[in-house]
Amino acid sequence: MEELSPERARARLLDAVQNEQAGRLDEAEQILKTLLEIDPSQVRCLCLMGRVQRRLQKYAEAARYLNAAQAMAPTAPPVSYELARLATDQGDLKAAIGYLQYLTQLKPMVGDNWFDLGYVLEMEGRWGRAIDAFRRAIQLGDSNNEETFTHLGSVLAQDGQEAAARENYQKALELNPEHASAMYGLGMVITAFGEFEEASQWFRRAARRDPNLVEVYQQLAAVRRFESVDDPDIVLMTELLAAPERDDLSREKLHFALGKTFDDCGEHDRAFEHISAANRLKRDRKGGFDIERHRDLVGRIITTFDQEFFAGFGPRGSQSKQPVFIVGMPRSGTSLIEQILASHPRVNGAGELRFIEQASRTRVALYPDLVSTLDAPALEAAAEDYLKKLRERGGNIRHITDKYPANFLHIGFIRLLFPKAKIIHCRRNAVDTCLSIYFQDFATANLYANRLEDIGSYYQCYQRLMGHWMEQGSELLLTVDYEALTADLEGQVRTMVEWLELEWDPACLDYTSNRRAVSTLSRWQVRQPVYQSSVERWRRYEKHLGVLLELFPNQD
Repeated sequence: MEELSPERARARLLDAVQNEQAGRLDEAEQILKTLLEIDPSQVRCLCLMGRVQRRLQKYAEAARYLNAAQAMAPTAPPVSYELARLATDQGDLKAAIGYLQYLTQLKPMVGDNWFDLGYVLEMEGRWGRAIDAFRRAIQLGDSNNEETFTHLGSVLAQDGQEAAARENYQKALELNPEHASAMYGLGMVITAFGEFEEASQWFRRAARRDPNLVEVYQQLAAVRRFESVDDPDIVLMTELLAAPERDDLSREKLHFALGKTFDDCGEHDRAFEHISAANRLKRDRKGGFDIERHRDLVGRIITTFDQEFFAGFGPRGSQSKQPVFIVGMPRSGTSLIEQILASHPRVNGAGELRFIEQASRTRVALYPDLVSTLDAPALEAAAEDYLKKLRERGGNIRHITDKYPANFLHIGFIRLLFPKAKIIHCRRNAVDTCLSIYFQDFATANLYANRLEDIGSYYQCYQRLMGHWMEQGSELLLTVDYEALTADLEGQVRTMVEWLELEWDPACLDYTSNRRAVSTLSRWQVRQPVYQSSVERWRRYEKHLGVLLELFPNQD
């Protein structure tokens, strides 16, 4: 076997590094194989070979080389970094976070390490911890500052801190005025405050800077109503979609955007064709929905939270009436109702908070089956922790709304934490709701949303569970029908205000003037007057909705 002098070995390793950096992965692989045959204990070679194998998507081989490197040098930072990259590429974000946390412990003063940790925490949806990591990176003078400010803006926006997000996007643009992602993010935050014209300008600037950032066109489609299929934006999006080099994710985003624009124009067949294509692509990318697993969860919730269960707990949690929970299916009117109530001077809207869902997972070993193991001190601590987070967003005011729709799954847990809190249930026609969900590109993992049959089955589970909660006692649960709200806005709003034991205030009817931040997919609609065109919208798409009409046959 050929022997190399140390100088020659270093030169060959440098060749491998340069080939890997230039994307010549096969050449790098061959050089590294030769070096490792001569000396299989070279940690740098093993680590670089792991990176090359990962980039070649040979994940098992990558793991073999990196595990060998880790066994020889368990505290070597490059090994932990490459293991984190491998775990990320394989979708094992928890493992990646573990490696990166270890890396920040090994090298706590390296800003890049904190940026990498924040990036994976952002991917995992752990906004609070991602915010802390990105801020730590900035404090340490992270070399990717404009990227760090952009990512910090993104997680702050996801966490409902829109004003802080806006500041960070602006800081990123001060460092690099041509940063397309920062322009896009700033536009997104500005839409939350209802400043749609300014947001559109930022979206168009981002598109000029990076024509491949097709998410821009999705947002341009979302912030206005289209009148003609000859609109220049529709023409441009159609041309972009037809480009042969377009990747599947970009095509997915453009299909969602065109579906919305053609729906605006009354071209319902073309709209449905685009939306169906978008959902097929997204389902292929994200995976299908396990409806049987969800049915099992709903069944276990119903079995756990019965009358006997609540009777056995006695006094519990917090007696605060400050939280008001707005629940229901997505697209059922939750954003509209929060916008209306938040226009009252004694109510603030906190938006979609996942704190209840998170608490159910972190404080209960197996939810819902072992929820009965929570004792009074644990429930009180969980309630106080929630109130602290709620008040950080809503301040010290009579009521703060939490409008995370999927909290309908957690009404039993809410009643444990806040037995006196009131819950508003938004209900809308089943087929209209399901169709509206199908038209949306949800950022979160609503896997059921990409197939009509799954959406309908999920809606049936929701109906079953809401029926159960009503049977457990409805004195603190008010159901508001979307159709009734659009037909008699003032009457329904007065009912809600009175039910919350508030004095009437006409500002509730002037909700379109409320400049509070709204970050949900309904951010444009809640700035518009109530309209009845969304009632029985399904009839325009009736010929495409056979599966839904079989699940919900009584529509006339």
